[in-house]
Amino acid sequence: MPTTRQAIEQETKRVRAVQDKQAAKYDRQISFFERILFGDGRPWVCSQARGRVLELAAGTARNLPFYASDVDLTALS
Repeated sequence: MPTTRQAIEQETKRVRAVQDKQAAKYDRQISFFERILFGDGRPWVCSQARGRVLELAAGTARNLPFYASDVDLTALS
């Protein structure tokens, strides 16, 4: 039986493989749901940012165009 660490590493590898397979389709798929569910939510939320901003899980960087030019942005994927 694998150790806890081995099990975690194995599951991490599996999840990464699934995400890698879906990555190319993500922006197209999420665009559909955003139009239906959130409308202009992404641009509105990012436009509210001021000063220093830390964006966690920036992923495919879909939010970045919506930040004002004077925002001091750090984005982590």
